[in-house]
Amino acid sequence: MMDKIFLLNSWPFLVKHIQLVVDYLKSKSSAVFADEIARYPNRMHRIQMSSAPTSRGFPRQRGCGGKPTRSLLELTADAQVFERLHRAFTWMLKAGGDRLTEKLLEGPVTEGCVVDINRLEGCI
Repeated sequence: MMDKIFLLNSWPFLVKHIQLVVDYLKSKSSAVFADEIARYPNRMHRIQMSSAPTSRGFPRQRGCGGKPTRSLLELTADAQVFERLHRAFTWMLKAGGDRLTEKLLEGPVTEGCVVDINRLEGCI
C-alpha cells in the first residue's frame, strides 16, 4: 500500500521530468526530420502518398515497402541517446526517492512496550 501512496505523491514530479525527456527526444527528432526534408524535398510527397489509408481506414505506420521502423539512435541522430535516457531515468529514481521518504506511523504505546523499554533502560 505504501508503494501506491509513494507513487501518487511522486506523480507530479515524475510527470514533469518525464515530459522533459519527451521534449528532448522530440526536439532531436524534429531536427533530424527538418534536415531530411531539406536534403530530400520530394521525399515528403512520396511519404504522403504512401500513407494513404488502408482498407481498415488506418494509415500504414512503416512507410513504403514494409521497411522496418528506424531505431531511436537514427531518429535522434544522437550516438549517446540511450546513455542520456539511462542517466535521466536513474536520476529521476534517485531524486524521487530522496524527496519523499516513508515514515512509519506507530500507534499508542502498549503496556508490553513500556515494560520492554523500562527493562532496556534498567529501571526494572
